[in-house]
Amino acid sequence: MITMSVTYKKPLRLFGIIAICLLVPFRGGQSTWTTTASPSSSSISSLSTSSITDADAHASPIVTLTDSTFDEILESSDSLLVLFKANKCPHCKRMAPAYDLLSQDEDLKSHGVTVASIDVPTNRGSSIRFGIRGFPSLVYFRNGSMYRYKGKRQYTLIKSFVLKGYENMGDGETIPPKPTFLSQFGLIGKAIWIELYDAALGKSGMAGYAIVVLMGLLIGLLGFTIVFIAVLIRSGGVGGSVDDDDNDLKTVSPKTQPNTVL
Repeated sequence: MITMSVTYKKPLRLFGIIAICLLVPFRGGQSTWTTTASPSSSSISSLSTSSITDADAHASPIVTLTDSTFDEILESSDSLLVLFKANKCPHCKRMAPAYDLLSQDEDLKSHGVTVASIDVPTNRGSSIRFGIRGFPSLVYFRNGSMYRYKGKRQYTLIKSFVLKGYENMGDGETIPPKPTFLSQFGLIGKAIWIELYDAALGKSGMAGYAIVVLMGLLIGLLGFTIVFIAVLIRSGGVGGSVDDDDNDLKTVSPKTQPNTVL
């Protein structure tokens, strides 16, 4: 509990305090209730308990996933709706109210749908494993298959997709197994190749073209370096080496001069 002097008027105006001796409970970064009742110990206790209980009742039941807990939650859920997001992504923030409604939807709860989210920047393993290339991305996991939602980020549309719409996508995609240490390098390489391919097609704008040019220069430099080293090795070094046979001095016998008889 924190007390504030009325000398600091700016915070008072910020929270709409127009009288002295007001109690303002805060939870989750927001004020939950105000009162002008007599500040007795019993009223304060009642105020704190009731406001906190009310806040807990409306808390969002979205399950937070990580790379280490993803498979555990997936195996324990009949159906799992996962939002791949980034905490600083403005599109993800705009989608947050609709996703909160989905987590509290009674129809989804009755169908055994677990609503979860995972932060992509801090959980790269899962994003690479499931081929997530942007956020927010919605993936619905059900009966050993995964279905990617590609519609508008609206509460009613997403709900319809989870309850029935996913069936229009056939059998969906097979859920990839958790990658091993070695196979993860292959997935990373595949993700890089796809990004470069899209950049070459102009899907990433001028930045994509710049990446392609830079990669081309790096590959060209690497190829030149390999060829240069190979030539050096084949020629035996910069100064070359001289075969020992070439250093042998061949002894030439002088021609026998005939004796001249005077």
